[in-house]
Amino acid sequence: MTAALVFMLWAGPAAGPWAEAELLATRGQAEAAIEAHQEALRDAPQHAGLHYNLGTLLLEEGRLGPAVVHLLAATRLDPSDEDAAFNLAVASSSRADQLAGVGPGKPWYEVLGQAVPPQTLDVIWLLSWLGLVLALLLSALVRKHAGPRVVIGAAVVVLLVSGLCLSRRAIEQRPMYVVTAASTDAKKAPTDDAAVAFEAHEGLYGIAQEHSAGHVRLRLDNGVEAWFADDALSAVPGVED
Repeated sequence: MTAALVFMLWAGPAAGPWAEAELLATRGQAEAAIEAHQEALRDAPQHAGLHYNLGTLLLEEGRLGPAVVHLLAATRLDPSDEDAAFNLAVASSSRADQLAGVGPGKPWYEVLGQAVPPQTLDVIWLLSWLGLVLALLLSALVRKHAGPRVVIGAAVVVLLVSGLCLSRRAIEQRPMYVVTAASTDAKKAPTDDAAVAFEAHEGLYGIAQEHSAGHVRLRLDNGVEAWFADDALSAVPGVED
């Protein structure tokens, strides 16, 4: 690993499989702790803390692909979890594939949308629509003055903010996949005999754009897109699962 992991156990219930999973982890019984966390996640598949614990345990054991699956799940379910984001960065830095900026990259509105916390977006969304309503009322009162310009300006702001919010939500709802095979071909088309764009390795991940004939077209963080065989990938649990 290129950096020390942050491993602070999420504090679960006092009894049951969650507590057992944490106890095994604190005792250094890694494999048993991994199995216990997997069992706990069957009862609580959207619990960010359990995904964080499991992803970190897997990463410590050198199981990069599954570790990235659960660390990504933790960051999607709880974007404010800095420890999960840090460990995900450690995992990404240790994989064989280091992405270069050779693609078009993400659109500016997606980058901006991901940089704003979801709670802040919710407040902005509400305030922007309230602002539009007030602008419309104001334009009715001052029709001969600056009313129309106020309405136009408010409408533009609302459209931009709405697009930002919708982009963030669309990103969060799109399926993500991680390469969990040791290596696999990233192809230019969804067929077995398609030309190979590059060789992908465990831990690489991207957002699903399309499914076809047992393949998934993923868009990677640098904007490059390629087709991957279904059996080389694992889906990342998300807010809609």
